[in-house]
Amino acid sequence: MGSIQVFNHGSQEQRFLTSHLAVGFTIAVWILSLASPALVALLFYFGHPLLGAALAVFILSCYMPVPELPLVRSLIYSGVISYFTSCSVTYEAPLPSEKTLLAIHPHGFVCLGWAFLFFAPDLTHFTFCYSSALYWSPFMHLLVKLTRGRSGCAPADKASFVRLMKTGRPLALIPGGFEEATISSPAADRIFLKHRKGFAKYAFQHGYSLVPMYAFGENRLFANMQGGWKLRHMLNSKFGLPAILPWGLWWCPFLPRSRESVHVVVGTAISPTPDEDVDGFHARYLRHVEALYDRYKGQYGASPSLEVW
Repeated sequence: MGSIQVFNHGSQEQRFLTSHLAVGFTIAVWILSLASPALVALLFYFGHPLLGAALAVFILSCYMPVPELPLVRSLIYSGVISYFTSCSVTYEAPLPSEKTLLAIHPHGFVCLGWAFLFFAPDLTHFTFCYSSALYWSPFMHLLVKLTRGRSGCAPADKASFVRLMKTGRPLALIPGGFEEATISSPAADRIFLKHRKGFAKYAFQHGYSLVPMYAFGENRLFANMQGGWKLRHMLNSKFGLPAILPWGLWWCPFLPRSRESVHVVVGTAISPTPDEDVDGFHARYLRHVEALYDRYKGQYGASPSLEVW
């Protein structure tokens, strides 16, 4: 039997300060973390060697062991869910306790649907896998250890992914990656999954069930320039760069539009069967995602159909 958690925190004015601080802090950590090597270089270049050295020391300290602080996770989670006019998390069925891969859609710019589950108190037994560049970036690495401990996250490279699957630990992943973020549009619901089969292959080989999650409203949080897909996907695949040009709030483009609603739906699991191959398992998963989308699109004001790129 499924369950639903509905969050409604009153007027935007009542929740403005704490929610904007929580979301803004998380996004700032993400951006500054990736930019930290350049920041050190710029400080030295512009004649501030002491500041540059201090920042370099702080960056190195981010990789030292630190205790997990559930209070930090709780504060960020409360801020994220109170940022929007309304939001909810629906589980169509209880998640299996092991050998489960939670596939999160869509990617979006900052993946607020992902954040709902990442900081949620009921999914702390899952390991969330994401971009190696982001995982190893210093400030994000520190934030992850403070909020989810050492086992709560891992890089999404093949070696790490296979190693974790051999343990049977439940995992979460955004299979669409930067390509899915690149094609995001407030006017259409899109996922990049037609030829993205690696996650299904490893799930098939290690006997993992696939569980789709869809964040309705994620695509409306930021505007994104459309077109130029060939060049932008080349930046994704060849250089591992997100080729998204986002614009959120008019006064702060890197903050999502807070008057939107985000509704996360976690679907039911499908498992590989002996009479199918990887292609068949992947195709069945695609149909499963589309069926999940169709069940809730009317309720949450989504597009008439889900575009699968």
